[in-house]
Amino acid sequence: DIQKIRTEFVWLKEDATTRADFTRDDMAKVWAGLLPRVQTLEEAHKSANFPPKPGYLCRKWCPVDACPNHGI
Repeated sequence: DIQKIRTEFVWLKEDATTRADFTRDDMAKVWAGLLPRVQTLEEAHKSANFPPKPGYLCRKWCPVDACPNHGI
């Protein structure tokens, strides 16, 4: 029944928002971009293979101190 949705991401630090509208006609394109990422996560979960990669959480918030990226 739903024909159109609006999404909005709120960037608190920048006091800004990012808005996007999607229609049913957009769904094939949205899923085509999303499904490869989902499949990658599913494979990682099945194989319990989560290779470390640096991210902005490494320095202050990540509790895994055995990771080679911890503290960078």
